[in-house]
Amino acid sequence: MTTPILDTDQQRYAAVRDRALAAVLAEEDAAERLGLNPLERVSCRLHRRWLHHCVHSSDHVIKITGHRWCRDCSSTASVGVDELTGDVSVRCESCGGVPDNAATR
Repeated sequence: MTTPILDTDQQRYAAVRDRALAAVLAEEDAAERLGLNPLERVSCRLHRRWLHHCVHSSDHVIKITGHRWCRDCSSTASVGVDELTGDVSVRCESCGGVPDNAATR
C-alpha cells in the first residue's frame, strides 16, 4: 500500500529542483500523518534537502532524544557521512567518543 500524498504536499515542494527529493519529501510528510516517526525520515522538511546533506546543522541537535548530543559531556556531536559507502560516524565534539543513544545504535 502506498501513502496517500495530498496536493498540498506536492505543491509545498514544487520549487525543489531535485524532483526525486521533492517526491520523497511529500511522501514522508504524508507518512508522518499516518504515524511515521519524524526521526526516521531520510529527507529534511526544514532544509528541503536529503537529511545526510544537512544533518550537520545545529537544527538537528535534539538533546532530549540524544540526536547529535553527548549526554556525558552535555555537548554537541558532529556527524560525518561518506556518500560513497554510506558509512555514518558520530563523535562528541568535546570528548571525541561516540554517544550511546538511539541515534547511534
